[in-house]
Amino acid sequence: MKIIKRSEPFDIDVKRFYLPFVLEAACPNCGAQQADDLSIDYLSYPTAMWRQPHRFWCRACDKEWDENIYIDIDIRNEKITT
Repeated sequence: MKIIKRSEPFDIDVKRFYLPFVLEAACPNCGAQQADDLSIDYLSYPTAMWRQPHRFWCRACDKEWDENIYIDIDIRNEKITT
């Protein structure tokens, strides 16, 4: 099997895209560490293969800010052995 990966961005047409990742960032205003668990705090209609902003909200000082994320999709051919 041959897999040809295209590098063009594409929309993931899913309103609630849950992922097993936690994004952590320090608030640029007060320095408090914030975390978004993407298995709970989903991404809405993300674009794969392209940089996009992720909005954080600081619970300590009520500041909102964006950090760039990049969703990369990969497919591999894995042989199954029994």
